[in-house]
Amino acid sequence: MSAFELLLRDALASLLETEPASIGFSKPFDELGVDSLIALRLVRQVVELTGIDIDIECILDYPSIEQLARHLTACRGVDGIEPV
Repeated sequence: MSAFELLLRDALASLLETEPASIGFSKPFDELGVDSLIALRLVRQVVELTGIDIDIECILDYPSIEQLARHLTACRGVDGIEPV
């Protein structure tokens, strides 16, 4: 797992008020309990933590931490991202 996947997992765990270890990287967001409100909050967290401007469609189109991280790494060049 990449540092970016860990960052996404930790942000999502905080939003879901659960332990990061309970969140699978390949588990679909909807199976983790992510609804539209939490998805919007996750988008905001990603922007705040990384400075990368994403939108809700990214969460819908790439519905797991693994898929989202892979997409953002490929399309936005965020591999090895450092929090802002």
